[in-house]
Amino acid sequence: MKNKNELNCKDFIIEDDSLKKYIGDESIVTIPNVSRICFGAFYSCLNVKKIIIPNTVKEIDAGAFYECFSLESVEIPSSVTHIKGPIFNYCDSLKEVIVDKENPVYDSRDNCNAIIETKTNALISACSNSFIPKSIESINRMSFGESELLKEITIPSSVTKIEDEALMYCINLKKVEILCKKILDLGNDVLLGCFELESLTISCFKEFEISDSGKSKYHIGSLFGESEYPDSYRIHYLLSKDKNKTFYLPNSLKHVILKDMKSVPFVSFFGCDSITHIELPRSIERIENGAFACCTGLVDITYNGTMSEWNAIEKEDYWDDATGDYTIHCLNGDIKK
Repeated sequence: MKNKNELNCKDFIIEDDSLKKYIGDESIVTIPNVSRICFGAFYSCLNVKKIIIPNTVKEIDAGAFYECFSLESVEIPSSVTHIKGPIFNYCDSLKEVIVDKENPVYDSRDNCNAIIETKTNALISACSNSFIPKSIESINRMSFGESELLKEITIPSSVTKIEDEALMYCINLKKVEILCKKILDLGNDVLLGCFELESLTISCFKEFEISDSGKSKYHIGSLFGESEYPDSYRIHYLLSKDKNKTFYLPNSLKHVILKDMKSVPFVSFFGCDSITHIELPRSIERIENGAFACCTGLVDITYNGTMSEWNAIEKEDYWDDATGDYTIHCLNGDIKK
């Protein structure tokens, strides 16, 4: 009598002990005893709701479950020791991602519904129902990429590295909190394609501030990338004497909260006329040229200090040029522009 794996092999294309493609239409799929799940093995398998991975699998390629829109549950067995990148892009029904507790390389700590490399505390692959545990140090490339149902996310203070396109095309993302104490490595296009973003909180602004060399390590616009958004507002920023760079911010952005910083860098939010509210910390000492210039929709600035402390802040020329009227709300009263 044939075993279950043999009976189901007609639904699988297997070469060299690797699952190349699932071609069945079952909702619950038990993968045969292979050692590798290849890129696109379950590409656009719309009926699949649960995938059972045997303990023979050692490698899973990036994109293995790409566009499994109905996928709800995946368990990574202890045998898997090599995941080559994000594997859950466009898996927006995914509710349960579990890594076997005996796995020596990966874990899914704190029921986070994500895959984490244990030794490096790096988040490898996540989905719309994932969150980032407070022990994470790195968010890998495209780890949340194309999680279309993700509405909000908090990047905790433990994170020091965010790789390219980490949250790319999370098209319904409305609220992002970046609470990092220090950014050692910030990739490009982290929030590229987040067209609906309304609220942005940043507390690692030291990495965006202008240094004595006349340039910052990173520019706020680099979070959103150099690709043009529909009807977006362009930021033109001089990175060096001989190199210009153009960034784009989403025109959905309304609320900006800056924390734990001493200055608002040059042209940080220049031309973002969708912004209506800005919150600044008491630690602020300087607002640089053009920081909020041409934010024509600005209504309120909430400053977490007194009116006299606000007046003592160094404000460079044109920091709020062409903003129209707004109110500064201090701890002991309001100031009108």
